[in-house]
Amino acid sequence: MNTMFTYIMAHIENRLFYVGVTNNIKQIVFDHKNATFETHTGHYNIKQLGLVRKARWTYRCDKA
Repeated sequence: MNTMFTYIMAHIENRLFYVGVTNNIKQIVFDHKNATFETHTGHYNIKQLGLVRKARWTYRCDKA
């Protein structure tokens, strides 16, 4: 099972935050920093990594 991370990206001046969960934190940071205007994070310029925490537990969801 992959290691999961909870992360918070921010645009401090506008007091906007984005919270997400991923198994590839390096890729997520790259994606946020290079986001285009068509994406949510690109539109609101949410590019600063604020916090990363390694998950202590994960759930596995299987298709029914």
